[in-house]
Amino acid sequence: MAHHSTVLGQLLRMVSRHEFDQDARRHHKGMRLRSMSRWSQFVAMAMA
Repeated sequence: MAHHSTVLGQLLRMVSRHEFDQDARRHHKGMRLRSMSRWSQFVAMAMA
């Protein structure tokens, strides 16, 4: 069976997870982390 990437997967592939985490740490100093990680929040927003 052939593998097909979803549109969401293709969009998320354009965002480097490593760079995203670095930027999140740099710009959100002192803020407590909520129940979802920043990456999970980003993915949820991208799906919406």
